[in-house]
Amino acid sequence: MAERGSSWSGLMVGVLVGVPLGLVGGFGVAKAARSRSEAAWTTGPVLVTSRELLAGHVVTVEDLEERTWPRLLITESCATPATRARFVGKPLRWRVGPDTVVRDTDLVEPEPSCAERVKRVLESVDGGAPGLAGLGAALIERHGGAR
Repeated sequence: MAERGSSWSGLMVGVLVGVPLGLVGGFGVAKAARSRSEAAWTTGPVLVTSRELLAGHVVTVEDLEERTWPRLLITESCATPATRARFVGKPLRWRVGPDTVVRDTDLVEPEPSCAERVKRVLESVDGGAPGLAGLGAALIERHGGAR
């Protein structure tokens, strides 16, 4: 009998201690899940295109409109009001549709080594065919080299 009584008391202690701890732990997990869920739906400002922009188009202030997006989708590469200057004045690498968030990867960044290669090619063909000099000059300007 003594064994049976001690096992009941052990069970009672387990229930009296375990149930409140389980409730507290469950409440903490539920609260953390709820705060993550709420964070997923908070929004922040981004800049989207006001219209379709074609490849090579130089982004202007008028091309960008402020919208709100879920904060979890806004990355370092997204255009925001705070980073607008990083995007304005840069040519686009490809077509960007209307109402699309502009990202760093959408831009063509100057590449001086490309400008140097174009200069060497133009010098080696003495200007080449009509129009080649104009194309070369445009490439050099686009990639930040001196003419």
